[in-house]
Order: sequence, then structure tokens, then C-alpha cells
Amino acid sequence: MSSMSKKSKNKLPNYDAQICVFNTFSSWVNHASSWLRGYRSSQIVCLDTQNRICEIGADFMRADEEDTFPIKVYETIKSSNKTKCLIDISELRIGNLVKIKTSNDAAYYPIYAIDGMGLKVILGGVRQCEGWKDISLLKPIRITETLLGKLGFQFTPEGDDAYEQIWRSEEGFEVWEHSKGFSCDLIDGDVKSLHQLQNLHFFLTQKELYIK
Repeated sequence: MSSMSKKSKNKLPNYDAQICVFNTFSSWVNHASSWLRGYRSSQIVCLDTQNRICEIGADFMRADEEDTFPIKVYETIKSSNKTKCLIDISELRIGNLVKIKTSNDAAYYPIYAIDGMGLKVILGGVRQCEGWKDISLLKPIRITETLLGKLGFQFTPEGDDAYEQIWRSEEGFEVWEHSKGFSCDLIDGDVKSLHQLQNLHFFLTQKELYIK
């Protein structure tokens, strides 16, 4: 019993909406990381059929052995007003540039390390020494004409149509400027953030985009 989560004996926390259900142990193993993406451990509660909290691997193994699946996952009430993450951590790659939600800090910081399960990152530059930061503290860098110029893109007007205004990188990667933003042929919808553009550019050219 010592290896089990101590919270399994505690009073149940207040909880709100149901997020998902793990019908079997294998369902938890295969889907927990994707189904619960965006939630921290303090923002959810997992309950087996005996209303015991399952928090660590041993708890879920016990539920499997004692046949107390399905396990239902709820959002805790105190987290219903949780800070919204402006960046999906699955979009981030080492070297991506982001900003931080700190007043009077307009600097761009590279991603130095990523903890996908803990939803945390370490920023490079002068903030590297600050250690892990929650993903909710980050914000994306909006793409603008000025930013594209700093990345080395050249503007090439081609035709009269709004969709025919093209920005090209040195490697030939094209970003199409239109009345509502920027897009490219690889994805549906607009490319809104610098880290998305960096990843698309690297995928096609194997070259990183840097501020010049």
C-alpha cells in the first residue's frame, strides 16, 4: 500500500465536468498523454469505480488487478478558471522562438528544453537559468511584414489578386500574404505564429529561420 497514491485515502476533491473515461488499463497507457494534453495534475481527478483517486501508475495497476475500471477523469472545480494556454506544447520544437507573459518584456526567447508530459519548457538566453516554466506563461509571436523581413524573406508582388502577394525565404519557401493574414500551401488556414512558420520552413528546407 505504501506505493499507492496517498490521496486515495483522502477526502475527494470537488470536481466539475467529466473530461474522459479510461475503460481499461491499456486505454490509460495508450491515450492518457493525448486525451489529457493541456491539463496539469492539479487540474484533474481520476476516480475508479470505488471512488478511489488514481494518480500514479501503481494506482492504475491496482485498478486493473482489482477490476475497478472504468476510471473517469474530471476537471477539478478550482481549475475551471485555469489560465488558458496560448501555445499547444505539441507544436513546439527546440529552437522555436516565443514570448513570455511578463510585463515590459518584449524579447523573443528560444525554446531550450521541453517537458511534454509536465507541460513545461526551459527558455534559452538570459532566462535559461530560471529553470522550468509552465506552458501557460508563454505566448506566440504574431507574424507581420516587419518580422518576415527580419527573417530574411523578400516581398515579391505577383499579380493583382490579394492572394498573389508572396514573401520568399532565401531557400525559396513561400508565404502568401492576403487581406486577413498569411498562409502557405502546406496547411489549411493561416500561419499565425512564428514558431509555426519556423517548423514549416524547417520541414520543407531543413534550414532554421533566425532573426537577422
